Amino acid sequence: MPARLSQGIAIVPESAARRAARTLRGLRLTDDWATRQLNLCARGFEALTPQAKLLAAALV
Repeated sequence: MPARLSQGIAIVPESAARRAARTLRGLRLTDDWATRQLNLCARGFEALTPQAKLLAAALV
C-alpha cells in the first residue's frame, strides 16, 4: 500500500518559509498581528481539506 502524504498548514517566520521554498508554497500574511513577516505554508494549498482551506482563506 502506498504511503499517504499528510496535508497541513503552518505559520512560520519568513526566513523558514524561504528555506522551505523548494517543497512548500508560501502566502504572505498581511494582518496587523503578523508584524514578523509570517507566512502560511503548505505543500500545496489546492490539496488541503476544505476546513484547512477555510482557515487559510481567513488568515490571508
